[in-house]
Amino acid sequence: SDHRTTLTEPSFVARQSELSEIQASLAKTKTGTGGVITVEAASGCGKSRLLIETTRLARAAGFRVLRGQATQTGAQHPFALLDGVVSDLLDSVRATGAAAALEGLA
Repeated sequence: SDHRTTLTEPSFVARQSELSEIQASLAKTKTGTGGVITVEAASGCGKSRLLIETTRLARAAGFRVLRGQATQTGAQHPFALLDGVVSDLLDSVRATGAAAALEGLA
C-alpha cells in the first residue's frame, strides 16, 4: 500500500526485509537493548531513501533522531561527521530548552 504524504514523494518499495530488521532493532532499543545498524550499498541503490524512512519510523516511535553525514574529506576533518549531529541537537535546545533537549541522551 502507498503511504506517501505528498505527490512528489517517491514511493518506497522493495525494502520490506530491511524495514523489518530496522523495526525489530527499534523495538529492542525501546526495551533498553541498543545496537547499531549499518547501511552499505553502491551509489544510487537507495541508502538515503532507506535512512529517510528509518528516521520517519524512529520519530513515530518516539525516538529523537540526530543525523551526521560522512564526506570523502573525512580523513582531513575526522569530526566533520558530527556537524549535523551537533546542529540537530542545538536546534532541539533552541526549540525546547537544554533540559528537555538533553533528556534521554546517554
